[in-house]
Amino acid sequence: MFSKARKSVVTLLALFMLALVTAVPSFAALSAADQTTILSGISSSDTVFYAIGGGILVVLAGIWGFKKVKSLLGN
Repeated sequence: MFSKARKSVVTLLALFMLALVTAVPSFAALSAADQTTILSGISSSDTVFYAIGGGILVVLAGIWGFKKVKSLLGN
């Protein structure tokens, strides 16, 4: 009985995370003017480095969060 309930919770959590992951980029998007204002004074090579590094950090945080929730559920 608990195994079936656990699978249901994990499935619902996975669906929720999928919906969240698809919705977040629309809120996190910057306009070109905002990005230019934020990155002014940084050289072009640094700009690319920070943009790629920020993307990698977001992905790693998502993976860590997924593993943390999975461990809390006992898997």
